[in-house]
Amino acid sequence: MLEVAAADAGGAVVGGSAEAERARAVAQVDSLLAIIAALETQLEVVDAELRRFARNDERCQALQTIYGAGPILACHSLAEIGEACREVPPTMRSST
Repeated sequence: MLEVAAADAGGAVVGGSAEAERARAVAQVDSLLAIIAALETQLEVVDAELRRFARNDERCQALQTIYGAGPILACHSLAEIGEACREVPPTMRSST
């Protein structure tokens, strides 16, 4: 038989097993904690790759000379800036 639970205005479980509600809540929290742990593992891998890239890239090393800029920010800035030596489109050139 399916038990339906609802909460009253004070948050107390009405019409269902409090133990069952607690078990469902614990299962949801455990599931979310497992997802967080998996994401942290993936983040550690990406972090290590970015730090390795920044250590070996001249452009990132130059960006890290800016006060407060570390390897991650240097990689992010490089991604935003792109190749600084690329050609400027004709529509953006000044007519001096």
